[in-house]
Amino acid sequence: EFQIIGRAVMPLVIIVMVTPIVAIAPALVVAFGFGMVPKFIVTGLVVFFPMLVNSLAGLRDVDQKALDVFTTLHASRWEIFRELRFPGSMPYVFAGLRIALPLAVVGAA
Repeated sequence: EFQIIGRAVMPLVIIVMVTPIVAIAPALVVAFGFGMVPKFIVTGLVVFFPMLVNSLAGLRDVDQKALDVFTTLHASRWEIFRELRFPGSMPYVFAGLRIALPLAVVGAA
């Protein structure tokens, strides 16, 4: 389900992720000036990747037996997402927040 999006977007995400923030920040200052916008963008970039990785891990890590039950009951992909994948991914999302919040403070400084 998420494979098409993952194959299209993940190479771009990885390229931005491995680029040091120190290399991106001067370009943001040139593009947006010395205001708050470059700080917001840097903070967003720093926080985005831990959240993305943890959220995708949570969406992929679904109980196979529960997924089989949903499939047996002919649940739609939206119902599987809403009732099984999304609630099951919440521990991963909160783990990502636990990592991302201190990084946000560092990125904003």
